[in-house]
Amino acid sequence: MHSAGSPLCSRLPRWGLKRGQVYFVQIRATNSAGYGPKGTRVAHETIAAQASLPAGSPQHRVMTWNICSNACSSIATRARVINQRITEVKPDLVAMQEASRYTKAPAGYRHVHNGQADILVRKGVYSLVSKNSKGRTTGTARFASKYATSGKGMAWAALKHKTGSYMLVVNTHLVYGNTTSAVKQREYEAGRLPYFLRNTLRKLNATHGHVTDWTKAPVVVLGDFNTHKSRSGDDSQQILENMGWHDSYDQARRLSGQHRNTANPDFSTTPVIGGVWGDHVDKVLVKPRRTVVYGWANVGKMKNGKYVAPLGSDHHPLVVRLGLA
Repeated sequence: MHSAGSPLCSRLPRWGLKRGQVYFVQIRATNSAGYGPKGTRVAHETIAAQASLPAGSPQHRVMTWNICSNACSSIATRARVINQRITEVKPDLVAMQEASRYTKAPAGYRHVHNGQADILVRKGVYSLVSKNSKGRTTGTARFASKYATSGKGMAWAALKHKTGSYMLVVNTHLVYGNTTSAVKQREYEAGRLPYFLRNTLRKLNATHGHVTDWTKAPVVVLGDFNTHKSRSGDDSQQILENMGWHDSYDQARRLSGQHRNTANPDFSTTPVIGGVWGDHVDKVLVKPRRTVVYGWANVGKMKNGKYVAPLGSDHHPLVVRLGLA
């Protein structure tokens, strides 16, 4: 939908496109002999807004990956595959879901939170803000079970970047399932997530306001949201958008591997192709006016059109490159 050379956001008025609007595109070749067959209809949402960042602002490479350490077998073997892929891709920050049996970070990384939801940081890029007698700088929380058993909850960490800036990182895993009660519970969790973020920032400001104004600190939310654009009857993603939190996939200037689903429940080496781009349960959420999303990429390792076996998980890692205001 857009060229590799310039941001889509700046071209929208020229093309007559609206911001934050889903458009379907279909390609058909033509030459002197006439028209060729129509390609598959694909969809993408235009960028809603972007931050204005000073020149030289740091870019953050963040990864989210559900590694299925309990429900899937052979985590000891798969952990080596997971660590190798992290080392190859070199994200600055990693959020892992279903990670309770994953305990050893790859070389060059450390856990700032280790549990059901892990947060790893690249050494020399981020450090965990030190706790003090007033409060913690990392922790966990779980949504109430209002309509069904709740999801895996959240892990959070207050981080300092090597440039001296601060940020809150939240790793979440919303409830799984397509039953009526599970969908209602997931929508409930989506609606409660922004309140949790605001409350956490307020608490941090009360305990660590001497280092920065946490009420104004940037926030990045990574995780497995168990919903996507093609899932009818589930408003979880729309609820988040209505509350100001957008999928970085929709905000990205550039996309890579967007037609390959990040979830791969059958551990297939053949990519699962999404009919509507955006069929991804794995997401990085951002506030558009406080973020520039330079790139979104499904970084499941591939060779000759197939995923390289053995696979690290029944999900593929997702990497987003962004700037924060």
